[in-house]
Amino acid sequence: MVSDSLPATDKPLPIARHRGMHIFLWLLVAGVALFVLAAPWLLNESVWDGHFPLTLDVRSQSGKAIEALAYATFFKREQADGAAKRIAGQPEDVRFRPAARHDGRFVADVGCSGRTWIFDIETRYTEFRYIVCRVTYGDGKEVRRMAEVPAGRGPRSLSIKVP
Repeated sequence: MVSDSLPATDKPLPIARHRGMHIFLWLLVAGVALFVLAAPWLLNESVWDGHFPLTLDVRSQSGKAIEALAYATFFKREQADGAAKRIAGQPEDVRFRPAARHDGRFVADVGCSGRTWIFDIETRYTEFRYIVCRVTYGDGKEVRRMAEVPAGRGPRSLSIKVP
């Protein structure tokens, strides 16, 4: 007669349950370690600052020659309105930058910024929405005009008529 070395019971062996618990614990430790290593990467956002060219086609309705153009950019309309309606003799609290002249038009650099997440997924984009142009004529007279910066991405253009 041949004897069987395994007992004839329906109960699982304790070693098999113990081995399953080890696998579960190893997977749990590996998952926590992976999360700890990947969390800074997943929660990281890159912040960037930039600018885009805004071509300004400024036309004088009076036919006077435009000597120079300076501009200032704003986020809020109220600020832009205040800079555009400045009364002569008041101190200047706005920093105007000279616009570059190119092919009879002027070019302004308008600032923008944003945040990107992993895989270059953009989470936030901000740009200046208003521009105030200070036009100086050949006789020294200055005129200001406020305009809304066209929405979009990349180079843009805007036509402005001044008296």
